[in-house]
Amino acid sequence: MVTAQEIKPEMKVVDTQGKHIGTVDHIEDDIVGLTREGFADDLHHFVSLAVVMKIDGTRVVVEPGQATTIEAVAGAIRYARRQSPVGEALFGTSGHGTGDGGSGIG
Repeated sequence: MVTAQEIKPEMKVVDTQGKHIGTVDHIEDDIVGLTREGFADDLHHFVSLAVVMKIDGTRVVVEPGQATTIEAVAGAIRYARRQSPVGEALFGTSGHGTGDGGSGIG
């Protein structure tokens, strides 16, 4: 299992097929933030530490198709909340038992 401490800024990120994904900018908790270099959409891309397969020299090797954007994740959460009551149950809203949404705990 790869730890966040093994990953350093400026390491190259590739998938298991050798395709260049990006370059490490920073690591925060279990998220590997990538530099914007090479991404035409000018968004913040990242990969989860959970999909890092190994460190190969100065390269971080991840499962194919795992790089995504913070904006994409936020959009997926908004979509799930709009689509079903399950979305609210999974992601919640603020309120904490006040009758205004939330988990009902508190």
